[in-house]
Amino acid sequence: MTTCQDWLTDLTHTADQILNEDLAALKRMGESARIERYEQLQADEQELRWEFTKECDGFLTGAEEDRLRGELRLARLLVAASFYADGDVPEPIDGDFIDAELQAVVEFDRFKQFDALDDDQIEERIRRMDGEVAALIEEYASTQIANIDDLLDNPDVQQDVVERLLERYENRRERIRQGVFHYAETHGLDGVAAGFEGDAGDLVGDVGNAGDGANPSGQHGSQPARGTPAQRGGAIPNHPGEERDGTDVVTAATARLFELDYLGRFETTMYETDQIALPDETFSVPSDYWDGRHGRRDKADRMETLLDDHAGGDLDAHPINPTARYEITAPKYFGLTTQTRMVIEATVYSHLETHAKHGYDATPAGVDDLVSTVGNSVREASDGGTPYLLGIASPTGWTEDVIDHVENDDLSRTRYGRQVSVCLIDLRRGELIYDDADPVVDDNTDLFKRAVHAEAVADCISLLREEYLNALGRDSVLLTAIVDDTEFDRHVVKQAFARIEADGGADQFYLDEHGLALDFA
Repeated sequence: MTTCQDWLTDLTHTADQILNEDLAALKRMGESARIERYEQLQADEQELRWEFTKECDGFLTGAEEDRLRGELRLARLLVAASFYADGDVPEPIDGDFIDAELQAVVEFDRFKQFDALDDDQIEERIRRMDGEVAALIEEYASTQIANIDDLLDNPDVQQDVVERLLERYENRRERIRQGVFHYAETHGLDGVAAGFEGDAGDLVGDVGNAGDGANPSGQHGSQPARGTPAQRGGAIPNHPGEERDGTDVVTAATARLFELDYLGRFETTMYETDQIALPDETFSVPSDYWDGRHGRRDKADRMETLLDDHAGGDLDAHPINPTARYEITAPKYFGLTTQTRMVIEATVYSHLETHAKHGYDATPAGVDDLVSTVGNSVREASDGGTPYLLGIASPTGWTEDVIDHVENDDLSRTRYGRQVSVCLIDLRRGELIYDDADPVVDDNTDLFKRAVHAEAVADCISLLREEYLNALGRDSVLLTAIVDDTEFDRHVVKQAFARIEADGGADQFYLDEHGLALDFA
């Protein structure tokens, strides 16, 4: 007597075999064999739906039944796509799936070589523009799978089929996305967006425009970037009246590296510092004073939720907006309790949703980002009457509006409320932005300055000037060459490039097929 499990195994056998093949293997089966398999899959689906569920009532949960039906339909979709790829779907199959579903399968199949490559191999091939990998990345934004969310929202699409399709290709899709991230960091956003039009271009353009600080509607007043990797200064507009280029791209992994690097150095500085300026006096820091008086918090839970909402990804390779907090306290009520005399915090702020959705960001932090970050501290300081000194670091820098707000004589205010002082840090260039008329910030800038790996950036700048800028017969150098030939990390070299350009000693640009370069000519 056949058991329900044996029956179910028979019903899913053909689908299991089809799902283990790619389109090339299916095409080799021949037209009549594929049509026969397709009709068998249709029969299996009907038998599962009507006969199996009646005779084996309760053997499958509702979710398990839905999943199996989705896999049977996905197997039919793969067979149909094997015909669609050649431009001719036969009559027994034609009309069962819409073009968007069929095209998604064909496009996922085009990227199958990513299955055989690890992240390091993908990055290396993209960096050297070697072979098909870089070409596929350049084509990615024009594909249906780059806009898969639109496919899921299409009312004509069979949702269970697309969900199974995403599960089938999730690892491949993530590797493709990682390839895009590496390409954007090495060759600039313009290289990914080049030649794309309409919604496909918006996929990349949104990277330069989107951010947690965007207006509530989610719309941005600028257009996607267009151009080629070799164009100098290819603009990626982010805010009205402001332009940024591909040199400002920060991948999610690099943003996370900035967080670890900056807060690690900040905490070392706090333990090494001898004195801290309070509003009314100078506090001498005893040895091991911070033990029990400091802590950390972050937004890892929010980032994890955002990753789940978008394409997924490794939480450890994405920013989490960490904050390190230190408190100077004094005994109160004859030592029975303590009061907080001052709070010092350092935060690294990134646009989490942009990184979760795209894997990189080129948008500088704006006034809305600043206000949202400072808001909680203003409320706490107001409630407790405690002075706060905040250092807020941005891997993508700060907008001109924020800088003008801080540095303009008429608007020079980094004090938010009577008790709060703010120092802003541009991690791209290793620069501090603050109101030097605020003594709490001005007297404590070393707390934040020393954490901007200033020594490493200064050493890299010295090397670039001595061995490249002043070298006879050499007028440019690649970022990848410096990273490969020295011990400097990529984000340190990018800062050094930006500092030399800001000083007028050279220009940054993207060199076709080689990535970010510094031109001394």
